[in-house]
Amino acid sequence: MSFTNEKAILSPSRPPPKSRGHWNKFIAAALLTSAALYCYRGKVTNTIEEVLLIPFAPDSKDYCQQVDAFDASNWTAAYDADGFEAKAAEWLGGAVRIPTESYDNMGPVGDDDHWVVFDKFHKYLEEQFPNVHKSLKLEKVNVVPVDPKTVDQWKQPPFSGYYDGTWVWGRGSGDDKSGLIGILGTIESLVQRDFKPRRTIVLSFGFDEEVSGPRGAKPLSERILEIYGEEGVAMIVDEGDTAGSAVTDKGVAIARPAVGEKGYMDVVIELKTPGGHSSVPPPHTSIGLLSQIVVDFEKHPHQARLHRSSPMFSLLQCEAAYAAPSAMMPKFRKAIARSIVSDKALQLVNEVMSQDRIWRAFVGTTQAADIIQGGVKSNALPEQAKVLINHRIAIESSVAELQKTIGKRLGYWGAQFNLSVEAFGHDVSKSEGPYYGSINAHVNGEDALDVAPLSPTTLDSKPWVVLSSSIRGAYRDSKMDKVAEGDIIVAPALMSGNTGK
Repeated sequence: MSFTNEKAILSPSRPPPKSRGHWNKFIAAALLTSAALYCYRGKVTNTIEEVLLIPFAPDSKDYCQQVDAFDASNWTAAYDADGFEAKAAEWLGGAVRIPTESYDNMGPVGDDDHWVVFDKFHKYLEEQFPNVHKSLKLEKVNVVPVDPKTVDQWKQPPFSGYYDGTWVWGRGSGDDKSGLIGILGTIESLVQRDFKPRRTIVLSFGFDEEVSGPRGAKPLSERILEIYGEEGVAMIVDEGDTAGSAVTDKGVAIARPAVGEKGYMDVVIELKTPGGHSSVPPPHTSIGLLSQIVVDFEKHPHQARLHRSSPMFSLLQCEAAYAAPSAMMPKFRKAIARSIVSDKALQLVNEVMSQDRIWRAFVGTTQAADIIQGGVKSNALPEQAKVLINHRIAIESSVAELQKTIGKRLGYWGAQFNLSVEAFGHDVSKSEGPYYGSINAHVNGEDALDVAPLSPTTLDSKPWVVLSSSIRGAYRDSKMDKVAEGDIIVAPALMSGNTGK
C-alpha cells in the first residue's frame, strides 16, 4: 500500500469565516512580519544597542528601489464606466455558481463524470468573453470540494456567487476564479478597443491544480515548451500572493510577487518489526517505535535562517523602509537597515523574525507529519508502520541536502532500536546486525522537486521592471482603501508552496 500525493488527500473543506471574506486572509499574510515585530517590543536587549553602534548602513529604501508606475490611463477608461463593477462581479458570480470541484483520484477526461461540469464552465466563458475566444488562441479553474455537512455553516451558500455590493461570495471567489475572470475581463475589454500587444500573450488555464495538475498544467506546459522552446517565453505570471497593508495608520500597500519557490518532497518512512500476538507484546511495537521517530523530528525542526540573497530579506527591507511609524520599533527598523552590511545585525533580525511561525515557514525548510498508517487488527502486533512527512525546502537548501539530513537522523534511531536503515537508496545503518527490524525512507510518488531558480529583481531586469511598473500603475488609481490609503510598493517575495504541487 502506498501513499497518494498531498493534493489527493483533501480533508473536508471548512466554511469561510463570518467576517470579510478572503481580504482578511490577505491582510493577515501581509502582516506576517508584524507579529514578530510586536513580540520584540518587550525584548530590547543589549544586543540591539550593540548593533546600533555599527557605522551607519545604507538606508533600506536604497535596497527597495521602485520603478515609476506605468501609465495605462488610456486603456482603463472602460473600468471606470458606470455599471462595469457590477458587470465584473456578475462575471465572477456566474463562474462561482458552476461547481468545478476536483476530487481525489479522478479518472480520465471522458471516462469520469466529474469532468462534465467543466464543459458547462467552458461554454460559460465562451459566452461571457466572446472576443477573447475569437481573437486569442496560468490560472486554475477548479476548486476544492465542499463537504456537504458544512454547507449550513457558510454565511452564503458555497456556490451562490452572491454579490452583496462589496464582496462576491462562494468557493472559488478568492482562490482563484477571481484571477481567471480578471484576466479574461481585461483581455476582453482590450480586444474590444483594438489593443494589439507588441509581444504574444499566451493564456494557459489549468483545471485540476487542486489535485496537482496532472491533466491540466503538466500537458499545457509541455505544449507551450514544444511551441516556443526553452528561451521563447520572456515572462510567466502565475497565481500568487496579493497586496496587503504594510501595517496600520494609512501605511503603504506592499505587492509581493513571488520570484522564487521552495522545493518540495514527500518522504515516506516505513518501519518493520516482527509480528506476534498482542497478549505478549515487546516494549515497543512498530507503531511505538515510529512514533518516537516522528516526535524526534518535530522536536528538532529545520533551522530557519535568513540570507541576504533571499527575496524575504528584500521584502523585510521594504517593510522597514515604508511601514507606518507605529508598526515597527525605530531601533529595530535601524537594525534591519544595518543587516544589509552587518552579520551581527542580520543574526539579530533573524532571531527576532524567527519568533513568528509564518515567517519561519517562508524562510526555512518545513516538515509536517501528515499521514500515518499501521496495524490491521486489535490483537495482532503491527508488523509495519509508515508515516508520510511533507517538506517544503528552503531556497538555500536542496533535495539532496534534506535527504542527507533525514538519513542521518534515521541512522541514529536505527542504532537505538537495532534496526537496519536504508534512506533514499543508501544504507546508513550504524551497525552490522543482526537486526530486530528495518527502517526505510523513500520519496513518495513523483520525484521530489528541487528549489526553483530565483527570478532577477534588479532594475536592469526588464521582466521585473515591466511587472512592477504595471502593478504600481494598475493599483495607483484603484480603490486601495480596502487595503491601505497610501502608495503601493512592489517587493519580491517567495511562494511557500510550489506550483509543481
